[in-house]
Amino acid sequence: MFFVLVYGLTAYVVGIAPVTGPMYLAAYTAGCLFSYLLALTPFVLSHARAVKARPLRELLPGPSLDLDSRMLLLRVAIVAVIGALIGYFLHPDRTYWIVGAAVAVIGLAAVRRTAFQRGLHRMVGSLAGAGVYVLIAAFVPHGIWLALILAAMQFTIELVVVRHYALALMFITPLVLILSGAASGQPVSLDVAAERILDTLIGAGLGAVSGVLHPKPTPESDRFEVTEEAEE
Repeated sequence: MFFVLVYGLTAYVVGIAPVTGPMYLAAYTAGCLFSYLLALTPFVLSHARAVKARPLRELLPGPSLDLDSRMLLLRVAIVAVIGALIGYFLHPDRTYWIVGAAVAVIGLAAVRRTAFQRGLHRMVGSLAGAGVYVLIAAFVPHGIWLALILAAMQFTIELVVVRHYALALMFITPLVLILSGAASGQPVSLDVAAERILDTLIGAGLGAVSGVLHPKPTPESDRFEVTEEAEE
């Protein structure tokens, strides 16, 4: 998902904002470096440094393409092509949002039911997130207030995204809309929000429907899949 996210947002921002490619790359690199250093701050505590490090091979085992992985890869390829075609006929600038929403719905779980659940969560969460965006737009925040709102939404997302995808999308949707709007000099725009919500609904539906490519589970495999999904 992050390959699609970074590529799409980079192309979008560089295409609409007065910023060059190297400048954007430098800003993105600085942001990644800052977040990485922030993640290392627990190591200032002695008990955190005392934990035995795991081997790099265990942390990065390398890619594998088993049956489920191949099916997920096939679904990503299909929704990327179909989503790009739909975006082309709607407007080329909207292609990324459709494909991104579809790929996000596919996720990492090779389970048919999970595909439909994530699609439904994304649709409901995006619509609720649009309402949050409208509330924020009414105040037209700028400067430090805008930064504080973005930080609060990001913090909330990190707290709930693992437990409830739709609830997280209530904050992910306005966060993305504000960030993409800020790149064009318009942090809040209801016209753009309406387009993004429609694109998300199309992409989420496309990603959910692609779940039918997974074979229908037997009762035994269904119980196993539920266990796997809970562990994920």
